[in-house]
Amino acid sequence: MKRILPVILAVLAGCVSVPSGRGGEEAKREPSAAEREVTQDVRSAFRKLISALIEADAMTSLSMMTVQGISDWVLERSWDTSDGDYPKYVKEIDAARKVDYEHWLKSNKDVKLGFVNRRSTVLPESILTSKWLVETWKKYIQQEKDSQGAIAREVESGEIWVDGTEASVTVRLSNTFARMYAFRLENGNWKYDYDVRPANNRR
Repeated sequence: MKRILPVILAVLAGCVSVPSGRGGEEAKREPSAAEREVTQDVRSAFRKLISALIEADAMTSLSMMTVQGISDWVLERSWDTSDGDYPKYVKEIDAARKVDYEHWLKSNKDVKLGFVNRRSTVLPESILTSKWLVETWKKYIQQEKDSQGAIAREVESGEIWVDGTEASVTVRLSNTFARMYAFRLENGNWKYDYDVRPANNRR
């Protein structure tokens, strides 16, 4: 089963460990109204993404992905030899965009799956704005709607950390710490970027 949401392992995040409670004066300081508002915005974005996965809402879930996240997902699909469907979908790209797509693939030849060394370069605009990308995403959403929906129904957000235009959401699955979701502020909206398994929960 192919995952809709890509996993970026802890190497990318500098061996992320489970965040612990903050001590000292910082822990005692009450967040400002602006900080509380940003935190709520991130939580709302997270809930919107989960709701879209539960409902198999392809357009909403795609709109909740960062450009970088979409690019990583396409590269992961491109190199997954166990996925017999994706090569068929690639054949549906029109000739002009196919040239852009193949050039982009070549530019990512040194990126290792799992993105343990670096993330993909961003997809060409011709692919990002294509009907092909939307239709391909829809196909995977439909293929995975039962499994993704079942998982999403059990997911709960925990603590949220915001640092400028980036935010992290701890995610629990069936009361067990599962991973951290990273969000990024893109074009004025908080969007899902990648997820990281904590260092003490890697396999």
